[in-house]
Amino acid sequence: MKKYLLKIVLFFAIVVVIDICFGRVCDDMVAHAKGGSNKQLNDLVMRDRYDVLIMGSSRARHHYDPHIMSDTLGMSCYNAGYDGNGIILADGIYSMIRDRYRPKVIVYDLTLGFDCYEYAEDQHDRRYISQLKPYYRHAAVQNIVKAISDEEYFKLFSGLLRYNCKTVNLVKENILAVSMYDHGYAPLKKQMEYEPTNYEEVTDDTPVDPVKLQFMEEFIQSVQADSVTLVFGISPRYKSPSRQKFAKIEELCRQYHIPLIDFYNDRRFYTNKEYFEDVAHMNRTGATDFTKSFSSVLKNKI
Repeated sequence: MKKYLLKIVLFFAIVVVIDICFGRVCDDMVAHAKGGSNKQLNDLVMRDRYDVLIMGSSRARHHYDPHIMSDTLGMSCYNAGYDGNGIILADGIYSMIRDRYRPKVIVYDLTLGFDCYEYAEDQHDRRYISQLKPYYRHAAVQNIVKAISDEEYFKLFSGLLRYNCKTVNLVKENILAVSMYDHGYAPLKKQMEYEPTNYEEVTDDTPVDPVKLQFMEEFIQSVQADSVTLVFGISPRYKSPSRQKFAKIEELCRQYHIPLIDFYNDRRFYTNKEYFEDVAHMNRTGATDFTKSFSSVLKNKI
């Protein structure tokens, strides 16, 4: 019986050692990636400094050209929008950035499904913490993950679970200088050549997500406590429906005195199919003209 118990203890000890070593190797690969998404995010939160940060979802990443904004504002600019993400990831990114420096301006592009309402693929908001897991040592990241899920919080401390399904991409980014987006900006090239059948972002029966609203308010409070100028933007959406679903966010704008630059229903853009790749995303042509208009308004606001 003693030999049997010793074998069990030895087995689990080996698993723990493997887990720790695997996690440390992956942590090191994140820090030393030569290119790709891991290097881009790591540079943003650990190395680079910019006057203006654009944050939000894929609509932020594809709609705002940081070079145009930089030329208009006379300040360095980086697009920190992330596909399929919103306020939860943005709050984590800013929590790490603010430990090193304070940007002058943050432009946050609002997306209802990622910032205010429940989204069909949310999985109880767990999908939004994936990008943060390599930075598990950061107290703010731990707090964010714990607020989403106790189970995901405990998984942070296992290297095998923390980097599950990410190892191949990490190895690739450490061997090859995988291409990166230009200052975070990812222009779309195609033009929409069909007429969509559904323009809605959220429907009347889509419930509000209290977790996202909580993170949104905490994000606002953190940014304003740092004396950073926060501006909300709503970029165009093809044949966008009523704006009434933005009422929750507009209430926060009034409460915290946040400027809102709204192009959601701007007729120069939202009815022009040549400006869009799909119903939710503008192509490069649309993004260029939109960024010029937005930057001019932003310059007057700040």
